[in-house]
Formats: sequence, structure tokens, C-alpha cells
Amino acid sequence: MITDLKINAERKQFYYEKGYWTEKTLGDVWADRVASHPERTYVSDDQGSSYTYDEIDDKAARLAAWLVEQGVAPGDVVTFQMPTWRSSASSMWQPQGRRGHAPSSAQLQRRDLVYGMNLVGSRAFICPTKVAKVDFESQILSIVDQIPTLGPVALVDKAAPKHSELPTVAEICARL
Repeated sequence: MITDLKINAERKQFYYEKGYWTEKTLGDVWADRVASHPERTYVSDDQGSSYTYDEIDDKAARLAAWLVEQGVAPGDVVTFQMPTWRSSASSMWQPQGRRGHAPSSAQLQRRDLVYGMNLVGSRAFICPTKVAKVDFESQILSIVDQIPTLGPVALVDKAAPKHSELPTVAEICARL
């Protein structure tokens, strides 16, 4: 958590007067977009797949419900380490709108991931099973005991099937 943030009062007032800043949260803005055009494509990837605002909102709500079921509370940090796939979008939105979220580079190695997750007190983690030569599933399984605050872990199995008992985001969304 950032505790020593300093905001220039004059700049803050200027940004509000110009309309650059509002009282709306990212969650508020997201809800407005979903309500105004639910069937519009929100995200697509280079493999021809896409999701609408409504589809992402539904998947994200299911993922958020699972996180709550697993004991992740508002304000808790959910860390995700995902490539730029369309399926990554549902991992981002609902946790970000209702919890702290900490995206991590897909390039981080075990030591850096442990450091970063301990620094922010990650309570949950979402990653792919595998991308190219990197086995993210094995990586998180090998470090989970080094992150005392970490609770649930979920996988995205787009590139490779899972090889552990960890749930996939698709399984989570299908059952809720």
C-alpha cells in the first residue's frame, strides 16, 4: 500500500475543474460502459477470439464471486501474471473494480515474483498454465509456500492443459 503519496492540491483542483478527474472509480466507469453497450466488442486477440463488454462482465463477476468464496475480501490484493490474451481481461476487471490488483510481468522469475507478491501482500494469484517455454503453473506451485499471505490460485489453460489440482478460470466460471 502506498502510504506516503503527496498530491499537489492546486493540480488536483485543476484536474477536477477540467473534468480530467471525477469521483467515479474504475468500477463505476466499467459499469457505465457495460450498461451503455453490453454487446459491443470489448477485447479481441490475434487468434480471432473476442469478448463483448457483457461477456467480460459476466466472467469477471463469476471470478470475483469465487474469490470472495475463497476468503478474498475487498481491499485485498489479487496478483495476476498474464500475457495479452483476450481471456486475461476477465482476470483483470472484477478484481480491479472491487479489490486491489497487482499485475505482474509475464517475464518475472520466481525470486522477483515472490518479492513483489510479499511486498504487496498478495491474497490471490492468477496465471496461465504455460506460455512458450515457461511453465507458470510449476513456477507458482514451487513458490506458494514462500508467500504467507497467498490464498487461492487460479490458472488459465489456454496454451496447455493444467497438471495440478489448481482450478482454471474456465472451471470457476462454468460452476458459478
